[in-house]
Amino acid sequence: MTQSKSERTAGYRSAEQNRRREEGKSSENTKGIENHQRAAECFTLASKNHYEAARYHEEGDDLNASK
Repeated sequence: MTQSKSERTAGYRSAEQNRRREEGKSSENTKGIENHQRAAECFTLASKNHYEAARYHEEGDDLNASK
């Protein structure tokens, strides 16, 4: 099956080039997902630390709150 000119991805002229482009997108998506997971882990840790610091402040333990 051949693609009409209007169905082709801009800048690519063959199915092989389109396939390579799609593989590149897949790789970029995987990297994006991994970065998002790392960011979520960092956010979770920061939230936990913030919660613990607030708790220490409430208890009047400023030394532990500043760690």
